Amino acid sequence: MTLRFALLRPPALPAGPYPSELPENEEDYDHYFCLIACTSVELGDTGYRFVAGGFGPSEWAVDTYDLSTLVEELPELLQALRRGAEWSVDMYAPGLERTLRFRPRGTTVWVSCESRTSWRPNPPDELIGHAALEDMLTTLATDYGRALKDIGSGFAELEPFPSWRSGRV
Repeated sequence: MTLRFALLRPPALPAGPYPSELPENEEDYDHYFCLIACTSVELGDTGYRFVAGGFGPSEWAVDTYDLSTLVEELPELLQALRRGAEWSVDMYAPGLERTLRFRPRGTTVWVSCESRTSWRPNPPDELIGHAALEDMLTTLATDYGRALKDIGSGFAELEPFPSWRSGRV
């Protein structure tokens, strides 16, 4: 399976609006990372599903908490890809525990996967088209922003989500 990330909408959404609350001790968190963590939980609680795969024959066993570890890096990853710079994403969630290294090379991007669990990537490197990767990541962010609006999340109008809904990541 080649590298894949997607957010899948459930067949039916629960009646909204969804009650959204930041943790009481918000000042202890980076606002952006707190928003991503809270909204990823909301999406999971309302039936959205994160799918990911690559570096082997099957999809990864992931949930929306795993999604948050990728989404919190999306803006920086996309900026790096647009500049042709290398970037790493640490998908640190327990059980997933892998680092993806993105190395743009012209019209393609070499992506390497290092696992910190018993799972081993096979193959450990994949080649993906630069435009296809950027499109997949932008679509993930766009779908994320739209999903928050669809569930009536109280966070849906907080940046970066309105920008993401319009495809600006």
